Amino acid sequence: MTLHLPDPTERDDLGAFTARVVRLDAGARVVLRGSRGPDGDRVTAWAPTPFDALATRSVRGTLGPAELAGPHGPPASLLDQTVLTVSADGVPAPVHVPLRCLFALSGMGFLGESEDAVRVSATGSWLRLDARFGAVVRRRIAALPLLVG
Repeated sequence: MTLHLPDPTERDDLGAFTARVVRLDAGARVVLRGSRGPDGDRVTAWAPTPFDALATRSVRGTLGPAELAGPHGPPASLLDQTVLTVSADGVPAPVHVPLRCLFALSGMGFLGESEDAVRVSATGSWLRLDARFGAVVRRRIAALPLLVG
């Protein structure tokens, strides 16, 4: 889902609304709904309060769908696809980087300029991507199942 709030004042207002919701209940969810009205596109936030009442706030903006995402985000089959294969002299096997790791790097804002390098390192169990502003680490193998006899 993409959220676009062009007015910085309204963006700050929605941020303050969300902060108040979390202050009242750290586990609360804020639900966003986009609509088009006579005064333009709006995004309305709804949140429960511990007082058995809903709180709502509406701001100017748009709410749109994300790339290939269902109600729970992109499907695991897409996220697990290898989108980058890294190999180097003296390394016995190439390292396969899944899309989920690149999404994590980008989503966390760890990438700098387009010319910045990303270092890829791996062990038998772990994959690590180091970028300019942070790193992403992911297990390469699933944990072994425990069998109870």
